[in-house]
Amino acid sequence: MQRATSLERRVDAIARRLLRAVPTSGFRAGLAEFLVFVLKQAWACVFGAALLVMIVAARLWYPDDVALARNDALTIAAVLIQVAMLVFRLESGRELWVIVLFHITGTAMELFKTDVGSWAYAADGILRIGGVPLFSGFMYAAVGSYMVRVYRLFDLGFTRYPRRWLTAVLAAAIYVNFFTHHWWWDARWLLLAGVVVL
Repeated sequence: MQRATSLERRVDAIARRLLRAVPTSGFRAGLAEFLVFVLKQAWACVFGAALLVMIVAARLWYPDDVALARNDALTIAAVLIQVAMLVFRLESGRELWVIVLFHITGTAMELFKTDVGSWAYAADGILRIGGVPLFSGFMYAAVGSYMVRVYRLFDLGFTRYPRRWLTAVLAAAIYVNFFTHHWWWDARWLLLAGVVVL
């Protein structure tokens, strides 16, 4: 594994020991592969899982009459999760940059979608831009965190991958459609077909 954290190297070592301890075929081998897959997926989801726990806890138990708005509390909690992951070296600096990029992109998309009326957030709190709580960007950041981790943990590589410029053009078209479908023809099904073909 390249650029792995110390904990990820330990997770990988446990996975390799587990796989070496079982036969290469049969039920036990399949079970071992499944356990390794679950272990690595669980670690890849750690940032998103922590956010989900905070969202559910805030929804169930956060009092309505507290001075600190729920969305602000969620934003602060998300920042603290991020800081803790860096301080305890559970996350790499590269991962942090991906999370920041996804957060900025997600917040911009949320600003647009709330402005055109696709959805709305509760208007409470001060940690927001317009009608978008800063916490919402962390949900996009969780996706970015997962993608970086799963790519690294499974040491993914791709064969016969399409030309990168085709991927870039299709990705750009998807983002353009995300914004323009409010005023022009919605091409999402055509773009989905393009993803399948590519």
